[in-house]
Parts: sequence; C-alpha cells; structure tokens
Amino acid sequence: MLALTLVLLVCAMTVSVSANDSTTPSVSIDKFNLVFEDNVYLKYAVKFDGVEDDSIISGNIGMLYFNAPQTDYTEENATYTSGVVGYTTINDMKYYTFEYRHITAKQMTDYVYSVAYIDVDGERYYSAPVKYSVLDYCYAKLGKTGV
Repeated sequence: MLALTLVLLVCAMTVSVSANDSTTPSVSIDKFNLVFEDNVYLKYAVKFDGVEDDSIISGNIGMLYFNAPQTDYTEENATYTSGVVGYTTINDMKYYTFEYRHITAKQMTDYVYSVAYIDVDGERYYSAPVKYSVLDYCYAKLGKTGV
C-alpha cells in the first residue's frame, strides 16, 4: 500500500477539562492531507493550545465535517462527526489526528469543510473551518513536482 502522510485534526469531547490559568484555550487545524490505502480518506492534525496535555481526552475533543459552507459550524448541522484516532509529533509538536473516511468516487472534487473542537470548563472552543478536497491535494502535489 502506498500511504501518503496526512496531518490530522481534533475530535469532539463531552468531558469537562480545566483551562490553563494564563492562556485562553484555542483549537487549530494545522495540517491536513490525503491518504491512499485500500480507500481514500482525509487525515487531519489538530493542535490544542492553552490546555494542559493531560486534560485532553477523547471524551472532550472531536471533529465536525460538513458537505457545504455553513453560517454556524456546530454539531447540530454537521454531516459527520468523528473522534480522535491517535496522535503524531511533527517538528517536536504534538498533534491529535482525525480521519474523514466518507469520500466516494463521485465526491473527489467536492470540498469537505472541517472544524475541530474541545470542551473546557463547560464551554466549547472551535477551530477555524478549513476546506479541503481530493482535487486540492492533487493540485498541490502537481505544483510541488513542477508538472
């Protein structure tokens, strides 16, 4: 199998987490990619700032996916949701990984809009939405090879 590295995002949580006293919690989707294995899927790397690492658990983080742009990117109007599948280290930074595995052949040019979140002290913090597609991945790869 040919696996292309893809950086992952954050998933939804329901457990309360305590925030760092000096920093406001924030969530960001810093990396995303396309993976080719027995199927094609998007993989995200998510970073949580302002929260102690041992307070981040699978019950208080998550990822929301949408098939179209939204006015409000919330769980109530998400097309799919997912939990964290693991974590990875990139440039000495720990990222939590998420996967979107709902891409059919006819959706290869469709955008997937994604938002990661974390629940801290009873409040939900969202990342900025990102949009990505198989076609975006292909364009980026073509551009990097000079084709």
